[in-house]
This record gives sequence, C-alpha cells and structure tokens, in this order.
Amino acid sequence: MTLPNGQIRVQEADVSNFADMEQDFSGDDRKLEVRINEKGIGAQRKLNDIQVIDIMCLYTPEAICNENFQGSDCDIENQEFITVINDKCELAIDETNVAFEESGVFSQLRLVHSGLIGAANFIEERYMCQALGSIKSATDTYAQISSLRDEHGADLVTILTKGITHYDTASDSEFEVCGCGDLFNSNSDYAYSIVSRKCATGYFSVGHEIGKYF
Repeated sequence: MTLPNGQIRVQEADVSNFADMEQDFSGDDRKLEVRINEKGIGAQRKLNDIQVIDIMCLYTPEAICNENFQGSDCDIENQEFITVINDKCELAIDETNVAFEESGVFSQLRLVHSGLIGAANFIEERYMCQALGSIKSATDTYAQISSLRDEHGADLVTILTKGITHYDTASDSEFEVCGCGDLFNSNSDYAYSIVSRKCATGYFSVGHEIGKYF
C-alpha cells in the first residue's frame, strides 16, 4: 500500500486466497501490435476499441470540508465546495487514464457520476477500510451507494474520504494509508474502493486501488 508520504509499505499476502489466474488463450486469434508512446515505451495492445469502464466517484461530508480547508461542520451544500471536490474526482480519473495509456493498459475510465456518499450527517468510521464489508453488502448507512451505482450504471465505485487510518493487528499499531480495496477480486460485487482525498490526485492512488480488480 502507498503511504501519504510516498513510501511503499509491503506486507506478505497469503497466495492461497488469490483467485485462479490461469486462462487458455490458445484459441484467441486477435492480433497484437506494439505501440510506442511519447516516452518510447512499447506496449502490447489489442487491435480493437479500448474498453471503457464506467466509474462513480463518491465522497464523504468530511472529505468536502477537508478538501476546502474547512472544519468538519462546514456547509456541504455550498456549491463552491461541491465544485472543488467534484473537480478532484475528475482530475483523479484523468490522471488514472493517463497512467493507463502510458502503461499500455487496454482500458479507459469514464466518470458517470460524482456526489455525496449518502446522508448529509454521515460520519467516517475510525478505520474506514473496515467499512468495505458494509459497503459491499449495502447495509445500514451504505445502502444508498448500491442504489446510486445501479442508477448510473457504474462498473466501479471509488469513495474519497478525509483520511484513512489503518489498524495493523500484527504490530498492534495504527498508521495512515492512501487507500484500500480487494486484491485480485474481479467480482463486480466487490468493485468498491476507498481513497484518502489527500492521495486521490498526485499519487495515482485511485488507479492503484481499482487496478486490483484488473
């Protein structure tokens, strides 16, 4: 995971939990070509249209206030504040698409909706990454997220928060992280990720988290 200071924290994962990645491409007769980008990096890309993936960017009330350098009780209906956080969503998606292009990834994201995560009185949990389970099951205060996803036809959902504190059980310690999502899980029911608004742009954390579903 990427920390807000740009450092990378590496933890060993149990590979037995990974999905079976083997796939037989022997019958795939689609041709590949090598395209050289502006930096001279060659990338193999299929000779058909780029796959467009629809994504929805939601944010918490605290993310709105924090992004606008306001206290947690700011007016989240202030149109200027909303414009600033919406612009953050758009820039995060634009940056991710640039990273995809430069890396030869055969996909582009299309932002289909950006808006508030749910109720105006929503309060971020202390360990927001642990909320992923409730988000995926559409329980309690997170029920509206699933409805919004269906309404806008989003393949993926990224949620911007004020910040993300992670609790590490192994070391019994807390530290701040940039984001979280399910590793190597392409099931659409799990296509939700959470990103700290501080890392959403400039750190490519939105692309990092949704890349786990690829």
